Amino acid sequence: SIGAIPALAFVPGLISSGNIASGQIDTSHLASGDLITYSRVVLETSWSTGEPISGGNAVVLTSGGLIFLAMAGSGLRLPAVGVPRTNYASGVAAQVVLDGLVMTTNNALWSGQQGRSLYVGSGGLIIAQGLLVSGQGWQRLGIAVSGGIVVCNSLAITSGGLIGPPGTF
Repeated sequence: SIGAIPALAFVPGLISSGNIASGQIDTSHLASGDLITYSRVVLETSWSTGEPISGGNAVVLTSGGLIFLAMAGSGLRLPAVGVPRTNYASGVAAQVVLDGLVMTTNNALWSGQQGRSLYVGSGGLIIAQGLLVSGQGWQRLGIAVSGGIVVCNSLAITSGGLIGPPGTF
């Protein structure tokens, strides 16, 4: 009926209504102690691929607006902008995580490095600092977590190497 207040259905993990307008639910509607069953902040976008892309690898956005695998040894393939979650063929739209959690099994080069910084390696691989070599561009991409990476990309690139005690990663 006209002027009626729409009913809300509350289901664990779901708030639904046909008539909730923008800005009607915000942080002022939540209080300390409220149970939030699932919350995640991820910033992602979509770009077309210029080559086949494997999920869990770092990608670079080129001047042509296409993404390619990032490469630490190539000035044209840095800085990496993010990490796609899944595999994509060449010439298709790919979802790329710019900031947030990416769970991946593609982590053999940084297994056991939880809590440590991860960097862009060759061929889009994400690697631990101990695998970087002099002459490559060093770009910090995120932090290792169990089973994935929290992408918190720094677009700053350094080269050469870090001076520190042997065995420091």
